[in-house]
Amino acid sequence: MIGVKDLIRIDPDHAATVDLTKPLLVVPLPCALPPGNRLVIDGWHRIHRALDLRMEKLPAILLDPADERRCRLRGGDI
Repeated sequence: MIGVKDLIRIDPDHAATVDLTKPLLVVPLPCALPPGNRLVIDGWHRIHRALDLRMEKLPAILLDPADERRCRLRGGDI
């Protein structure tokens, strides 16, 4: 069985250049129980860089289903 983490590919060179002030985009997973009921859909390179820098917090936006669909249709922009 493949987990979500197995689907994420990080380019360390790109991760080193990302803007950590840009918020992660997160969607709720309505069928999952906390704490696993959220999924980052944009921002994995920022997470990678933040972990390298030992940062504990990043800005994030929790999208509702309508926002998530609009974001997906626009290619990641909200």
